[in-house]
Amino acid sequence: MTVRWVPRPLPSRGSWRPWRRRVLTTGLVTAALLTMGCPAVADQGPHGAECFGRPATITGAGTISGTPGDDVIVGSAGDDVIDGLGGDDRVCALSGADTIAGGLGDDRIDAGPGDDLAQGDVIRESGDAVGGGDDLLVMGDGDDLGSGDSVAFNGDASGGGHDRITAGPGDDQMAGDSTSFTGAASGAGDDVMHGGPGVDGLRGDSNALLRACDTPTCDTTGSGGDDHLDLGTDGGLLVIGDHNTFSPGATAIGAGEDVILGGAAGELLVGDSSADNAPVARGDVIKGRAGDDTLFGDNVDVDATRTVGTAGGRDRLEGGGGDDTLRAGPADDFLDGGPDVDFCDGEAGGDDVAVRCETVSAACEPSRRGSTPPGGPAEAV
Repeated sequence: MTVRWVPRPLPSRGSWRPWRRRVLTTGLVTAALLTMGCPAVADQGPHGAECFGRPATITGAGTISGTPGDDVIVGSAGDDVIDGLGGDDRVCALSGADTIAGGLGDDRIDAGPGDDLAQGDVIRESGDAVGGGDDLLVMGDGDDLGSGDSVAFNGDASGGGHDRITAGPGDDQMAGDSTSFTGAASGAGDDVMHGGPGVDGLRGDSNALLRACDTPTCDTTGSGGDDHLDLGTDGGLLVIGDHNTFSPGATAIGAGEDVILGGAAGELLVGDSSADNAPVARGDVIKGRAGDDTLFGDNVDVDATRTVGTAGGRDRLEGGGGDDTLRAGPADDFLDGGPDVDFCDGEAGGDDVAVRCETVSAACEPSRRGSTPPGGPAEAV
């Protein structure tokens, strides 16, 4: 299993491009809505519509722009492009394949049904995207892409906040902070993310996605937030607790103490960052549910095949049901394989504890392997 593996093309990292094309064809560039902040024509007044319990102040269809103040925006049943601009906005896009930017401020966004692209702060087709705010994103039924803060297609993206993102039914890909397609991404916050029914991927902090770019232009940085990332009980694809890169040789700086909960399928669960160079790690709690999961306590390479670097946190890894693989990384960790047939490797830790692991790497000292699992003693390899 690698970070690039997906069961269908839509939620993979490369598949962000169809949303990029849709953004361009729905007026992002021609109207300069999201890059220039020019207001679009929209109906003013509530007209009986509400969003998050408040009467709408702006309604419309197509290209809709808010004001520098606090707006309540309600879109249409079609494909809308909505920019809240400044202020603490409330945006309800309704149905359709919508593109939504909350703008600067602490915003609440309900993307509604449809295959949506939503971000809590700003989106830029060219140049850098700078944002930051404590935003709420509720994704509806559809295959959605979401970021808690900023998105840049041809530049760097920065900004972080304490964001909350809830995925709906569908195959969703979410990042807690900023995302860049061609440059560096920075930002971090204490984010809470919940997956929904479908094959979801969650990244706790920043995303630098384009594999072909030259390092260090695709680095990810930030303090790393203490995130709570839950795929949900029905299954998922992957969770990366901190930063995510897609370019070999890129660097990820920053880590938080994350809580990661897997789903019911065979998922990849990573406590810290996915990058070839990652000098920082913190202690995480990672729990699989069902399925044959792969758990990494610390940083992994861009393909998520091995632990990288010497930085390690004191992690707690619990495999749950299924035949799981637990790799703790540097530092002294606790590994619990759970029921079924599990493999546990403390790796570079000198005082790891492994319990209920049918096969235990010799990196775990025999005196520290914990209790004998049901069915017989663990086997050293």
